[in-house]
Amino acid sequence: LKKPPPPAPAPPPANPVRERAEPISWDEGFGAFWYNDRPLSAARSWTFDRDAQGFSGSVTISTGINGVEIANRLPDSLLRSPSGLGVDGSRFPLVLVRLTRLSEAPPWDGLLAWSTAGHPEGASYYTKPFLGDAPQVNETVILAYDMSNPKKGGDDWVKSIIDQIRIDTDDGAGSRFRLRQIAIVENPDPAKLKAPPWPVAKTAAAVGLR
Repeated sequence: LKKPPPPAPAPPPANPVRERAEPISWDEGFGAFWYNDRPLSAARSWTFDRDAQGFSGSVTISTGINGVEIANRLPDSLLRSPSGLGVDGSRFPLVLVRLTRLSEAPPWDGLLAWSTAGHPEGASYYTKPFLGDAPQVNETVILAYDMSNPKKGGDDWVKSIIDQIRIDTDDGAGSRFRLRQIAIVENPDPAKLKAPPWPVAKTAAAVGLR
């Protein structure tokens, strides 16, 4: 009798999980973000191992292994850290967010806002990532925010004690992410790890409307 042929290998998943190659990486064994083979010094760090660690907002949070799952229940959903962070913005001007997109609901936002004892979060105090923008489904990225050069807020971060941060992912409702790690860290290479010059919004006077 002839031996039956071996079973065909299972087809690979249509969209396998992958991690985007970036200058900053996460070292699982060390439990820290790394740059140029060195761990980054963090004022605050969250690993979300089976626990949301005080983060909350207009999202549904499901605990799990290797991060928590967040689902945007509403358009322009937001996620806030615990308050009372007490972070010296002059020493720790880099915020890193590592997450995996599980589903999408465009458009992508990626906003990070902050509050201090002197002001709440708002349209005058926010920025966008200079690394890791717009992850694809099943792609893990590290979003890096240069708080020394935000889109709005000038030098407020580096002259303040930061009380709380807020993160917006998609503007659409229904998307899901696995939030893996967040850290507020020192910038080991300000000459390279920096936001580009942000375009200046045109005023009505500048475009000749008044």
